[in-house]
Amino acid sequence: MGIGIQAKTDYSALFQSIGKGSSNLNFISDYASIKNGSYGKLMKAYYAKDGASKELSSAVNSKKKTSTAADDASTLTEIRKSSQKLSQTADSLSKTDFEDKDKALGAVNEFVNDYNSVINDGLKSNASSITKKIASMDNLSVSNEKNLSKIGITVKDDGTLSLDEETFKKADTGALKSLFSGAGSYGYSVNQQSTMIDYQANYEGIKASTYQRTGSFNSANLDGSMFDTFF
Repeated sequence: MGIGIQAKTDYSALFQSIGKGSSNLNFISDYASIKNGSYGKLMKAYYAKDGASKELSSAVNSKKKTSTAADDASTLTEIRKSSQKLSQTADSLSKTDFEDKDKALGAVNEFVNDYNSVINDGLKSNASSITKKIASMDNLSVSNEKNLSKIGITVKDDGTLSLDEETFKKADTGALKSLFSGAGSYGYSVNQQSTMIDYQANYEGIKASTYQRTGSFNSANLDGSMFDTFF
């Protein structure tokens, strides 16, 4: 007995009787949503929500929904370096003595510079997995915009931050501690997001990796070279 196959038909129902031990085969329906453009509209709606910085949202939306070419090794390396640096800076900032305003100013200024590097490097990527994390980090800053302004930090339309030193020096020490110290603080959350950006850049490098004819591992990501040591 034959099965009639017609175009534009969702065949996921054919697989519904497969047991729980099998992987989810509703991917056919998911593929249809990507093909007909509904998935792309959903993603654009996510990045265009009011909470995101205007120019950064526009930059994310301008990325191709799919890309036939992976990010090159230099782009991924720069994203990893800047995101790792931001994580280190955010961690150090959380341990800063905010009573010492000069020392605190230097630490926050470094945080702002490293944050901006991640935003700028991340938006060079064609991978939606990376730009999505960049947008998430931007949303964190926008949602904390009022408190950040109290210590002299402004969230610009392009997603980067700027620091006014005079306002910072007059800021309440308690406000600084609240923003940058402890689990759940703004600084802690930025640290988590930068770690995820590093993870996604690493993952994109692994996806772009291929085996050479000699059997060694050729990767756009620096960590791929670790596999060569086993051969």
